Amino acid sequence: MKYFSIISFVLFSILIVQSCKGGAEVANETQDTVEILDTIFISPTDTITVAENIYNPYAVFYLVRHANTSNNNLTTLGLERAEELGSLFSNIELDEVFSSNTNRTIGTATPVAEDQNLTLQLYNPSQLETFSDTLINNYENKKVLIVGHSNTTPYLLDILAGTDGASDIPFSQFDNLYILIKYKRTSPEVFRLKYGAETP
Repeated sequence: MKYFSIISFVLFSILIVQSCKGGAEVANETQDTVEILDTIFISPTDTITVAENIYNPYAVFYLVRHANTSNNNLTTLGLERAEELGSLFSNIELDEVFSSNTNRTIGTATPVAEDQNLTLQLYNPSQLETFSDTLINNYENKKVLIVGHSNTTPYLLDILAGTDGASDIPFSQFDNLYILIKYKRTSPEVFRLKYGAETP
């Protein structure tokens, strides 16, 4: 699998400063489904930058499934992936980090929360509609990371984007990071990143 060397990933202009040949994978728009605009493969040394847009207020929601797990706890690879997630957010000032109340999601979210000096907030993954209302109503112009599960993460993505049709993340995949830019005046944009060690 080819990896992009990203110096700066500016989401509003989809500007990739340097990349290896092959380009980003761009999915076609389909009605009533989340449109994944780009799939970007990033390494632990890459960074993400989100530009400000004062003329169209927005919120940025980062959604990720928990890292590699066995019996509800992170494996060695899962612990490494959680640290890599923290590294990816080292240049983004998050306003909140949310996790469901399980060992695997808390273990994934904790390195990011600690690096950001934030208190990890828990949410109920069985009440995603209520949780999405909280996110939309209370986090305008904010940047929020939400760590969830193979089924709740795409479902929450659908709710926040106002779409329907996202599939569960395959059980063996732990490397998806979705970025949803929720604009106030225009349609949302969704990007999928792949980070850390490859999974099938």
